Amino acid sequence: MEKTNEVLIERSYDPDEKFIFIVNGEGKEGVISLPQEYHREIAWEYARRTGKTQTWEPQGDLEFQVLGGGRLIFNPEAKRMELYDCSGDFGYEPSRERTVEILQESHPDYEIEHYD
Repeated sequence: MEKTNEVLIERSYDPDEKFIFIVNGEGKEGVISLPQEYHREIAWEYARRTGKTQTWEPQGDLEFQVLGGGRLIFNPEAKRMELYDCSGDFGYEPSRERTVEILQESHPDYEIEHYD
């Protein structure tokens, strides 16, 4: 069975928010952006909503590890996203290009740029 990556973007009033890059025990990757003040709070909220557990060595689909993060400007009207900066909690994700690929898979009609 082919693994499917996960993208969850939820905005508050601020279009410029944080994101985390995760991987679960089955190798499924994800980009998660929820309206939270800190990257670690995004991980906590994602775990709360999904019933998954954050861990350093995930096993199976119900555990995940945060590999990094940054900031995301999400503009649905212009169909545009911009990624920049890194997480103070988790640092940069392993590959910003891979983050863009995952976002492009879920939003194929968006222009996505990144600044390292």
